[in-house]
Amino acid sequence: MLGFWVIENETKARIYYDDSVSPSSWTLTLQALTSFECLISNQPANVYTVTESFNMSQQQLQNAMDKYIARSSNSPTNISTSAKVVSVHDGDTCDLVISRNGGLQKFKCRLAAIDTPELKTGRKAEKARDFLAWLSTGGDPASFSSSSQPWFEGELQNMLDANKMLVHAEFQSTDIYGRALVVLKKTSQNKHSFNDLLMQYGYAKPYKK
Repeated sequence: MLGFWVIENETKARIYYDDSVSPSSWTLTLQALTSFECLISNQPANVYTVTESFNMSQQQLQNAMDKYIARSSNSPTNISTSAKVVSVHDGDTCDLVISRNGGLQKFKCRLAAIDTPELKTGRKAEKARDFLAWLSTGGDPASFSSSSQPWFEGELQNMLDANKMLVHAEFQSTDIYGRALVVLKKTSQNKHSFNDLLMQYGYAKPYKK
């Protein structure tokens, strides 16, 4: 296909293509794409705006739940895309769902360059887990209560299931266990990542190899 597409905002994609590709073909492509990237650079001859297919894919991702999607292997690398945090294991490990290859795929992910305590070590580890879940559902980091009791696992999972907020995920490489190393942000424009905030608020330390 000769053409490319760019995302203008969270609900609209602008499609550029030449006369050899029909609008319906590009609608199918839009549903299958997983990251906002240039496909094939080409001087555009015609410009069309497509919103319906992108909105459908966005809604499916917002409604994703951990229990309905099997974890995939072959984690993506070197891409940035919208994602939903569907489970949080501890302060630096979570499962992300992204739109990929025409469907939803789930990957176990490790937040890059930080380290938080293992859950078995006690309350501080549980609060680190809760803080990551709080950020992943749109919570203001300054409003998170460090003194309250940690959430029960079921309570935390219910909160993630009900959440409709997507995060910006930057997939880097994978670790020795095959987990995707990621940087998470509320939006791509945010200066501070969740990785940064976990360290800033005392829940994480820099990762040491």
